[in-house]
Amino acid sequence: HEMAIDILDVKKDLKRIHILKGHTAGLKHLDWSEDGKFLQSTSADYELLFWDVSAGKQVTETASMRDVKWATFTVPLGWPVSGVWPTDSDGTDVNAVCRSTAGDIIAIGDDHGLVRISRFPSIAPGKNEPAKSRDSLGHSAHVTNVRFFPDDSTLISTGGNDCSVFQWKVVAP
Repeated sequence: HEMAIDILDVKKDLKRIHILKGHTAGLKHLDWSEDGKFLQSTSADYELLFWDVSAGKQVTETASMRDVKWATFTVPLGWPVSGVWPTDSDGTDVNAVCRSTAGDIIAIGDDHGLVRISRFPSIAPGKNEPAKSRDSLGHSAHVTNVRFFPDDSTLISTGGNDCSVFQWKVVAP
């Protein structure tokens, strides 16, 4: 599994601009900021890192990233998704998240075959307590990924051992 992020220039025959190194396990999720200046990424060891793309360096002062607007939000770690984790989670329960295009809801795919919809940001209301969500069961095994259609009317989920793809009509929680 790759532990680095290659930044390529698409206008110059995919010339490598930077290699972002810092993760200690394979990459799992990655999001660009709306202005294209920053990345956020998570790895298999549940590490959330931030990157300054033009400098090719890790941003270690994470408080400076608090107000960054993200074009997508698929990383399952951080304050905006603290409520997606079930009570007494061991850190492996949530496999995928995806914020809607409108930015008001988030889809969650978990190890129990559930596809959940919650408000975004999804903030834990109390210690070790998940945010309220609308839960749907369809997969017979873990859910590996979730993604909204661009108009947010439909959600696609993919299953693990059941090898299925589901199409869901989105109903806000």
